[in-house]
Amino acid sequence: MQIGRNAALNVKLHRLGFVLANLKLNVKEMFCTIQWMAHDMMEKEMAPFLAKLPLLNTLDLSSNNLKGIVPNLPINLRRLSMSHNVLPGHISPASVFKHLTVLDLSDHRLSSPIPQEVLTLPMVVRLNIPTNKFTEMEVIPYPSADLQLRVLDAHANRLRGHPPISLVNVARLSSIDLSHNQVSGRIPVEYGPKPGSSWKSLFLEDNFLTGNPPPQFIDRTVAVCNSLARNCLRCPLNIRFCREQWPGLE
Repeated sequence: MQIGRNAALNVKLHRLGFVLANLKLNVKEMFCTIQWMAHDMMEKEMAPFLAKLPLLNTLDLSSNNLKGIVPNLPINLRRLSMSHNVLPGHISPASVFKHLTVLDLSDHRLSSPIPQEVLTLPMVVRLNIPTNKFTEMEVIPYPSADLQLRVLDAHANRLRGHPPISLVNVARLSSIDLSHNQVSGRIPVEYGPKPGSSWKSLFLEDNFLTGNPPPQFIDRTVAVCNSLARNCLRCPLNIRFCREQWPGLE
């Protein structure tokens, strides 16, 4: 693959299982040349050559059976997709992601809390971290008007405890998916005014939420996409997105 030096370089390695540790990089005056090996099913670590691609702005490493930590990334990289790999344990130090606007770490073996440093990455607009083993979400400690985060997808993890109140501190956040977790307790009253104003979608189905939802949630004049199904909430029967509630736990 050859790309002009002044052009944006997009590399998509989706579903091909490249042996990234054996990639050879030859950076010339005008071109970048990337060579890769054929598909195999072995677990592989990412090669540190990525940091040597200053023109790279979009990188898709999905479905490559990658493990280990994420190496330093090019300073101009803005979109990173690493879904469907086998990264275990903690997320790599957040500093390697600080220039990204889109980060997709879905379907790995990542566990422990979702770090505050990842939730508050200054340029990230979309953060996809579903289908992992995260157990909690660290607190975003103060109103964060400077954050760019608009979409947070953390469904199908193992999140426990109450719904994180600190999400209301993210001024630009508009879409939240915490469905298919183990979140319990009442929906915070702080969530009440958010649907229909800044939050355009909120998915909390398939958890263990109890009590009454905030009254703003059942205002049918509010144009918002909500789902509270399959919890243990006390909902009015005529509210469609709140149907299929289980017997209460309170």
